[in-house]
Amino acid sequence: MTGRDYEEFVRSVLSRMLRIPVERMASHRLSGRSFPNIQGPQHQVDLYFEEETEAARYVTIVECKYRSSSTVDQQDVQNLAFVKSSLQAEKAILVTNRGFTLGAWQVAKNHGIALMIVSPPETATSGIEPTASACRRSLAAVREARAQLIEEAAARVEVVLKWR
Repeated sequence: MTGRDYEEFVRSVLSRMLRIPVERMASHRLSGRSFPNIQGPQHQVDLYFEEETEAARYVTIVECKYRSSSTVDQQDVQNLAFVKSSLQAEKAILVTNRGFTLGAWQVAKNHGIALMIVSPPETATSGIEPTASACRRSLAAVREARAQLIEEAAARVEVVLKWR
């Protein structure tokens, strides 16, 4: 599984968990805020979505970190805290498949960043990167298999640090 595949997988899982249409969650390149009339730094956000109420618009950003062996460390959380502040997002979520260091936990707590572990099932790649035999099946069968994998993953998501 590649980082981009993992991002798409997390997008599907979060969409289901938060009951937000998957079309409303997308990757964006956004300008941060700095001084009036001066464009701030550019940020690549893995997943971005907005929720609107009668009173306000709430922005949430999500950073996805797919790791083959190492856990997410303090620096990754500090970077997300900077982006959250620069974009003036109300919420930031850091998602990984491997876990977090103690330093990452502490920084996340201090900055109100939610930490989540979303581990794709071992067979998840067959739904995202079909094998030759899967390509011969109908498109409907591939979509059904992928939906089932997302359902299974959503049921096993471990929320490490809940929303404040």
